[in-house]
Amino acid sequence: MGFFVNGKLEEGLTMLYDMVKNGPSSNVKNFTIVVKGFCEGGKLVEEAIEVIETMTQQGINVDKFIYCTLLEGLCKIGKIKGVVQHFHQMGKATGFNDLVAYNILINGFCKMGDMERAYR
Repeated sequence: MGFFVNGKLEEGLTMLYDMVKNGPSSNVKNFTIVVKGFCEGGKLVEEAIEVIETMTQQGINVDKFIYCTLLEGLCKIGKIKGVVQHFHQMGKATGFNDLVAYNILINGFCKMGDMERAYR
């Protein structure tokens, strides 16, 4: 997964999907690296969402670290509606939303100037 560390997102994604299709089996750690690579700097967040959907289809458990990475990426590009949607999805999938996820959500509302929602 060094492709993502070196910014070669397309090559890394191709390799990940090849692993899903042909083996060796991929794991949550590999997917976490991919999602983080797409979300860093708020770039290519839509691709990160597709990767998470692939994880779900493959029966790979999406954990709170992946959701929090996605939440941060969505906040960076100002997609606060998407942040709220994935925040609730995270709560359903993991059974809870932790302090980190709440802080990401509050920070996103503050950056958007929506102090009322940040306070709630």
